[in-house]
Amino acid sequence: MHRITRVALSALGAGAAAAAIVGAAPAGAEPNAGSDPAWVVTTYLDYRLNQSPLVPDYPYVCAAGSEWSPAGMTVPGGPPLALQPDAVLDIRTYDPSSVQVFESRDRRYHVVTVDVAGYERAETRYFLLGPSAEGFCIGEIN
Repeated sequence: MHRITRVALSALGAGAAAAAIVGAAPAGAEPNAGSDPAWVVTTYLDYRLNQSPLVPDYPYVCAAGSEWSPAGMTVPGGPPLALQPDAVLDIRTYDPSSVQVFESRDRRYHVVTVDVAGYERAETRYFLLGPSAEGFCIGEIN
């Protein structure tokens, strides 16, 4: 059962703390494929951690070379996760009830926060998602 909190961000980036909650999904509500950033992240994590099935042909990770401009400036080479796909290798488990979605003002980019545990520590990881033809794709994990 996922409880997903949605938050609108005033800006993306490390200093994007100013936010206002714009809604929350009820516990047990299932997100829609692709159009929901939380669904993209949790499905991707479930696959990476538990080998749960993926939606065939859905681009969970943004393609290398695709436009990546979450801060308004295009990043050369495209999304960092496409260039370093092993960014989730240190994640062993995650807490589905901790998932929160933050939206940029233009709603093109989203940050999904998830509480995770790795080999050495527990922490909150930030998944930055951008637009794709099918909905959203993960472009960066911090």
